[in-house]
Amino acid sequence: MWEARDQPRQYTSSKVMCWVALDRAVDLSPRLGAGANPDAWKRARDAVRAAVLERAWSKRAGSYTGAFGSDDLDASVLLLPVLGFLPADEERMRATIDAVERALGGGGLVRRWPRDPSGFLICTYWLVECLALAGQPDRARPGS
Repeated sequence: MWEARDQPRQYTSSKVMCWVALDRAVDLSPRLGAGANPDAWKRARDAVRAAVLERAWSKRAGSYTGAFGSDDLDASVLLLPVLGFLPADEERMRATIDAVERALGGGGLVRRWPRDPSGFLICTYWLVECLALAGQPDRARPGS
């Protein structure tokens, strides 16, 4: 819905949103009646998680990236801890937060992609939330 349409890719943020839908469906399954299939949803959720952890990480970038098999940073990966996919203080996630802040931050705002000319306000909020979740509230404050 909000990814570039220049070429077909498997976007990390879209995969994580699929994980969220499955994870929440599993949580809600006791209330959904006989049509619920939490075992199948758990398997699908776990498969999506494994794919993201394996295919969205870039050794070259030292970060989770915007699409599977890519080295390109995308601030939308800051959603991983915000949505509960990974803890913000997990080693790779900490590296991702640092990489996004370093490469996409500036002037008090965070850009979505490296080629963006200006900040994308929601990405800035995601960074602040990630820093707070990672136990670095001082770093999350303006002027820090």
